[in-house]
Amino acid sequence: MNESAEKKEAKFSHDFEKLRADTVSGWVYNWLSDLIRANNQTPNTHMIIIGIGRTTQIFRRRNDFLVVDEATKTKIVKAYNKAKNRLILLDNEGTLGPCDPWKGSEFRETVLELSESASKILQLICSDPSNTVCVISGRKCSWMKKKFGHIESLWIVAENGYYHGWNSKKGALSFNSIMEIKDWGWKDTVLDIMKSYQERTDGSAVTVKDSSVSWFYKNVDTDFGIKESNELVAHLHTILEYLPLDIVHGKDYVEVKPAGVDKGGFTKHLLKNLTEKKGRLDFVLCIGDSQTDEAMFKEIKEFMSLKEMDKRFFCVTVGQKVSEANHYVNDYKEAIATLADIILLSMEVLSFVRE
Repeated sequence: MNESAEKKEAKFSHDFEKLRADTVSGWVYNWLSDLIRANNQTPNTHMIIIGIGRTTQIFRRRNDFLVVDEATKTKIVKAYNKAKNRLILLDNEGTLGPCDPWKGSEFRETVLELSESASKILQLICSDPSNTVCVISGRKCSWMKKKFGHIESLWIVAENGYYHGWNSKKGALSFNSIMEIKDWGWKDTVLDIMKSYQERTDGSAVTVKDSSVSWFYKNVDTDFGIKESNELVAHLHTILEYLPLDIVHGKDYVEVKPAGVDKGGFTKHLLKNLTEKKGRLDFVLCIGDSQTDEAMFKEIKEFMSLKEMDKRFFCVTVGQKVSEANHYVNDYKEAIATLADIILLSMEVLSFVRE
């Protein structure tokens, strides 16, 4: 409803052309294919339909995948209050705020200021010595330092776990890596390939980080972007087949990075180190919105026993989707509000003004 007239017109034109191009039989075939896939009788699941028009999705959802309601918050607060050694893992964009916007074909590196409410929440939970709080993102170190460098006692993790730093004092943050990669020769090859796709795909962009090279197609026509991304992935697999690299095909990007450099790898390292240094973890809360966050949820579930899930360990994804998490909120505003409710109820802070 709040989209510009130009954007609405572009979406209408895209949908209209798709309707003109698709036959009735083709449309019915696609829908029936989704229904058959979703109707696969997996135990303890049910079928749901979300989205409208071109964003419609049909899939099966686990019966224990539930919205974070007041009863869930009460359960989390109870576990939080009992705990003496807590870990709180938070994704950045899409969880603590909106995703930073694009500008033309360039991937914008300008940092949007963290909202006052999200900043206050982080400051509150970081002030408790029983908490280990970590914000983890795919962004560069410099970007993360600008956005979160004002919050003391916060672990800041950049490039999906390749770099991490402890912000003991404002401005005193430095980053280290848990991995030692000796061969980076593949980056030039990948960059050349991705640049060729950028040149032929209007609206796409390439970004280079210390640990990865990525091609983004968020601003590309939906169908064309999917086609080009699938072709790029197949091309990269052919060229890089025998190298120790991961080729990640995300929602609107393709990324190449060393094998093991992901949020799951860092989460596994963090869980092991915290347990060795501080003893048994009494409480873990992990919130994230993207496919990269699923690796964190998976590591947490493998770390604890099934009996502890939803008693001491809580994984929350943003948006309804197929997920390793057991709970969801609908958007980043609900994620922030949920985190605020949990922390503020626990700390009995009544002066907080919610966004």
